[in-house]
Amino acid sequence: MSTVVSIAYQDIVPDGRLVAMRDTADVGELITFQIVDTTMNTVRFLVDFHDTSEILDLGSQREFTHAFFFEGIYNITMVMVSIAGLTKTVNEPVIIKNQQPRVEIEINGPRLMDENLTLSIKGNISTCDTSNDIGRLTFT
Repeated sequence: MSTVVSIAYQDIVPDGRLVAMRDTADVGELITFQIVDTTMNTVRFLVDFHDTSEILDLGSQREFTHAFFFEGIYNITMVMVSIAGLTKTVNEPVIIKNQQPRVEIEINGPRLMDENLTLSIKGNISTCDTSNDIGRLTFT
């Protein structure tokens, strides 16, 4: 007597997607990513951010964060590995763009061409714009 075992292709091949909770972020800002595993047979996730950082081996973890330290468009690659050892590769693009500082300047009324002018800067000007940036504002 023989036993026939039927295994559907979708039961052994991983399927899903990588979702960035933000598709645009500031330099150095943490972005949360979630993995949607539609087959639930994935036992390992490998993520390459293409930013010179090490490939991230998540095991079976389905949520993680990452920060990028240079502007650019990053096409993040995730390899899903099923319990049967089969793989699927998916990509998720993220745009990293340094946000410009927000500064409010008040001028103390109209002045003639050669007349002195006083400017008032509102807010904290000790950092460029966010805690993710390096440097200080300077005025000349």
